[in-house]
Amino acid sequence: MKYEISASDISRNAAMLKENAVLLRSKAEKLIRRLHEVEATQHEVEINLEHTKATARTLHSKFLTPP
Repeated sequence: MKYEISASDISRNAAMLKENAVLLRSKAEKLIRRLHEVEATQHEVEINLEHTKATARTLHSKFLTPP
């Protein structure tokens, strides 16, 4: 079977590909921004966890360790 593709078909497909590329780039940029937000939140959680552990150690030594 022989397929014929017109110049207008090629042009239309090229325009659609370009539009899809723009959309994909936009989505990728949004995902990267979201990833940075998640990484920042993770860092904050890790800091809070370390503070909580330190507080727990302090409370344990003050109240649960025999004099």
